[in-house]
Amino acid sequence: MLTKNMIDNCKKLFQLYIPNLLTYYTEKDFLTLLENLYSFTLLNDGKTANSNFVATFLMLVEEVKNNSSHELRNELGYFNYLLGQFEKVKKNKEFKNLVKGVINNFEKNDFKNVLAEIAVCLHLSTRAELVKYERVLQNKKSIDFEFKDDGNNLFLVEVYNIDYNSTKYEIGKPFEKFICERLEKKFNDKSANLDNDLKSRLLIFPVIHGLTIDIVRENKLFLTTLNKKRFYENGFNSFNPMSFAKVQGTYFDLFTMEEIAEGELKR
Repeated sequence: MLTKNMIDNCKKLFQLYIPNLLTYYTEKDFLTLLENLYSFTLLNDGKTANSNFVATFLMLVEEVKNNSSHELRNELGYFNYLLGQFEKVKKNKEFKNLVKGVINNFEKNDFKNVLAEIAVCLHLSTRAELVKYERVLQNKKSIDFEFKDDGNNLFLVEVYNIDYNSTKYEIGKPFEKFICERLEKKFNDKSANLDNDLKSRLLIFPVIHGLTIDIVRENKLFLTTLNKKRFYENGFNSFNPMSFAKVQGTYFDLFTMEEIAEGELKR
């Protein structure tokens, strides 16, 4: 059972490192989050198998206690920045559902997936309106987002994190094949048994991890024209990919391939 001292200490950490997250929770909801977090760690002997929010928060506790580094504090600082930026765009109930959904999903969500979903949602929300988080389609598949553009046209977006091992890099066709095969597989999984109208409005938003600046520059044409692919010709619809840039090993921001290729990593 959580003690008052444990609750107070956790709240102090949230207030210090991710204060914007507290704006998405009532006092009651925040206590429920802490209780669920605590119960999850008890069921797993104080451990978690992946790098989800539980693991990230536990590592933050250790980092602060030992004053070993600032890596987690910087990473959560970026998370806090994203939450604050969205508040500047507009208040949106669906975005709050997104934040709570990805934070409370202890079983599956890797924290980098949390960052990617929120960063992509923020990126798209500057040019379209978020209508729904976790839209369930007729085929029972769940899609991350439904957006509406200025012409009131609805489109569906699935954020897809792709891990790339740069030590296996080969310029040209092997790299293109690696990316396209994964995008096509993800698109086919989400669009199975849908009609062509829905398929035409479903897009994959790739966030690629592990790219170097040289890889981006050598494949700039390919990476900046993926948005021209269409499912009836290429097997998928896609946005151009984006990647997180890091400074001293911690997340800095989400950048386009053009920005990375040109070295314009500024915000």
